[in-house]
Amino acid sequence: MTWWGWEAGQSLREELMDAPGVEEHELHRVYEELRTINRWLGGHSSSLDGLRRLVPEGPVSVLDVGFGGGDFAEVLAAWSRRTGRPVRYLGIESSPVAVSYARERFSGESFRFERADLFEAAERMDAGHDVVHMSLTLHHFPGASAVQAVRAMARLARVGVLVNDLQRHFVPYAAIKGLTAVFSRSRLVKNDAPLSVNRGFLRGELASICARAGVDAEIRWRPMFRWLLIARPRQD
Repeated sequence: MTWWGWEAGQSLREELMDAPGVEEHELHRVYEELRTINRWLGGHSSSLDGLRRLVPEGPVSVLDVGFGGGDFAEVLAAWSRRTGRPVRYLGIESSPVAVSYARERFSGESFRFERADLFEAAERMDAGHDVVHMSLTLHHFPGASAVQAVRAMARLARVGVLVNDLQRHFVPYAAIKGLTAVFSRSRLVKNDAPLSVNRGFLRGELASICARAGVDAEIRWRPMFRWLLIARPRQD
């Protein structure tokens, strides 16, 4: 049973932006609007807080998985200038549209964007970055694939893993559904933004994912119904 599209459990419906054949201009609109949503709701502040906890001082290298429009790279660059801490960044995405969009918006020797699959990267790459980061992407991995994703990120991280994602709750679902119905000009955002909340997680689900992935995790609730997951590979 659903009410206003809300499903009682974790939704398994795929988001429209993940469907094949979506026009490039439509995805560009999604990236632009998500940038605004994250700015309004403070989504990136949680990731920066986790980064400071994992690497309190000095240079830091970040592997950003599923970077979308490249917004976190922009946030990291501003943070680096503000704090004087050098940042080396590699973003990987399976979408060629996302890669070209991010490269057009942002470039620099220490900031790179590449087309790559997380699971393939975990097989061929060493743990070459301090922190492996994923924002609003884990809910795109249904069922057991979320466990595999966290395990793959832990394999690639020297220090730890950061996951910034959504709490599944009707309040943020209704809020974002109403806001996007009024302000969004994208059919994808109108559908996918509330659906993302419905595909989000409860604390116990994230704890179970980390336990099955073999990592020790701290799970923090953040304002605007977000979870910040800070995970460290277990030292056997």
